[in-house]
Amino acid sequence: MPYRIILTGCLTVGFLLPLQSQTEDLRASFAAIIVNEMDSSLQWYKEILKFQEVDRTENPDFGLVQVNLIRGGMRMELIEIQSAINPYEIVGDTGKRKRFTGIFKVGFSVKNFDSWVEHLNSNEMVVNDDIVSDPLTGGRMVVIRDPDGNRIQLFEEVE
Repeated sequence: MPYRIILTGCLTVGFLLPLQSQTEDLRASFAAIIVNEMDSSLQWYKEILKFQEVDRTENPDFGLVQVNLIRGGMRMELIEIQSAINPYEIVGDTGKRKRFTGIFKVGFSVKNFDSWVEHLNSNEMVVNDDIVSDPLTGGRMVVIRDPDGNRIQLFEEVE
């Protein structure tokens, strides 16, 4: 009986190890955000976060406009679709402490945090009171919002 348990354990471990090595390459690649009005959102992502436009697809039959953006290794899809539902229009004001389920924010790490804060200040996106420090890393962070209220967080890279 103990040999059967050992053999089963060895077979299980032998089966799972190759599976683990096949799943080690998971990394962030892109985010897709539904927006209310493409032109203003596109301008914001290009001017504020410095993304570059890769391509644009329009399908009037589906009421769809999609723009693909890139910045470094990060890709972003902005999608305007006429059938999208804004939860705030249905539920109304939820107050500061209420949240909808789903993606809460998209985060980016930055090396030169002070330059980013200066850039955001010049575009009236953030004030110094909005900056907080992480007590564990000592790095600073700030949350800004795109034209549709989606949260974008910038983290200071700490060496």
